[in-house]
Amino acid sequence: MHDGNVREFIAGADKDREVIVYCYHRNSSFGAVADFLENGFKNVAGMSGGFEAWRQVYKHEAQAKNQNLRFNPKHLANVR
Repeated sequence: MHDGNVREFIAGADKDREVIVYCYHRNSSFGAVADFLENGFKNVAGMSGGFEAWRQVYKHEAQAKNQNLRFNPKHLANVR
C-alpha cells in the first residue's frame, strides 16, 4: 500500500481486522496509524523503528535468499 491507494484500502477494508503499518523508519507510518484509527479501525499497530529496525535485528534473515521470514509481534508499537 502507498499514499496513492490508502484511501481505497480504508474504504473497503474490514475495520475490525488487525492492521500493521510500517515504513522505512516509522516516521510516515506513525501518521498512517493515526489516520486508520480516525477512520474507524479498531486494532492498528505500527512497527517500532520501521523496516530499518527490523533489518538490523534480523540481519541474517534479511540477507538470506529464498528463506521464509517470520514476523515477531514483539516489534510492534501499539499506538491506540
